[in-house]
Amino acid sequence: MINGIYNEWWDNGAKKVEGQYAGNKKEGVWMSYDPGRRSRIDFFRSDELFTSYDFEYYANGQIKEEPSF
Repeated sequence: MINGIYNEWWDNGAKKVEGQYAGNKKEGVWMSYDPGRRSRIDFFRSDELFTSYDFEYYANGQIKEEPSF
């Protein structure tokens, strides 16, 4: 059974995914990263995707909008 924090990293050591399992199911906030910045945030309830948001950036690297749920 999988319980607790889950992390995955890119080959260069930067974080790729972070989230949490509860009873073998994804639970709560899961954050995905492109190298150097956030790319997607997903919210899970008992392994079912509740809602998600894809981050968008301007050409200069500044985030366009910070989500609020």
